[in-house]
Amino acid sequence: MLERLDGAADGVGSGTLQLYLRDHGISASQPTVGRILRELDHDGLTVKVSNRGRVLTEKGHRRLELVRFENTRHQWAEELLRSVDPPSRADFLPILEALGLIEGEIARLAAERATDEQIKEMQAVVEGQRGNLENPMRGAQQGTDFHHLLGNACGNRFLQLAKRILWDVNRPLQDLWYEANIVTGTSSYPAHLRLAKAVAAHDPRAAQRAMRDHFAVFVRAVEKHLQRIPTKEDASTVKTPRRPHRTVGARRTL
Repeated sequence: MLERLDGAADGVGSGTLQLYLRDHGISASQPTVGRILRELDHDGLTVKVSNRGRVLTEKGHRRLELVRFENTRHQWAEELLRSVDPPSRADFLPILEALGLIEGEIARLAAERATDEQIKEMQAVVEGQRGNLENPMRGAQQGTDFHHLLGNACGNRFLQLAKRILWDVNRPLQDLWYEANIVTGTSSYPAHLRLAKAVAAHDPRAAQRAMRDHFAVFVRAVEKHLQRIPTKEDASTVKTPRRPHRTVGARRTL
């Protein structure tokens, strides 16, 4: 709907939007379209222009740009996975399993060893991520910074080295992790806030659980992306349909 309303300075009515949705394979009654439009009005994304219909507000334009950006990044993630050789893709989940264990241990040790100054740094970064949630990248850089601070606070350089080696083994996976908000469809801010609170409370078990839960969301998202990519075996089972035999001079059935 936002796409159809974009650029419509004179307003678009519910009937026009219903036809637009139908043309895009979405069946919706006119009352349903009207209800959705009222919800968009309530959210400040659209505004009614007399009896001519609705137009996008400035907030609506920003939301549309965000949706377009996220759709582009989703396509990028799938294309990235498709471009990786199948043997490398097969390593994704075992690598993520190992990384999840390492990240969980880093979080546990950080909760035990973090200094007051390190805790303040983490809290500031998480707050910075919250302030960037409306931006297209949804605070991705702050999320990366938070994990870096956790690593420093854990006080074990060998765990950090092991993590870095595993990420370096598969750079496409590292790129996906940086785009975790887009890949998972959810913001990492709540998970980072939960982790920061566990570290501030010096609760190792809570920090470890929070990290494992956080990582599990990413792993499930990667699994879903991988399931949508056909394997070589899938491709080999697809048979080329035979062209129907047509007798010369045969009558065509209408």
